[in-house]
Amino acid sequence: MSMLTATTPQVIRSFSRTLTPVREARRTPKAPGRFGVGILAARPTYTAPITTADEAWYIEQFAASEDRHYDAMEADAIGLARVDMGLCF
Repeated sequence: MSMLTATTPQVIRSFSRTLTPVREARRTPKAPGRFGVGILAARPTYTAPITTADEAWYIEQFAASEDRHYDAMEADAIGLARVDMGLCF
């Protein structure tokens, strides 16, 4: 028969990292001005890459190509409808 002996209790250790402190809220007013002012020597100026005449020409050409595309799709649809009706072999 075995005899129970008293043992020392196990020590439970918990490991936790220390949290970084929370930064306090701003107490002074924000500085006036836009973000990033003074970083560049001068603000870039943007210009349109094409003229309005170029844009009008492009729109006209694009519309003409779309019209040709839709005309071709219409011809295909009419041909398929004629085949479905049995008018073409």
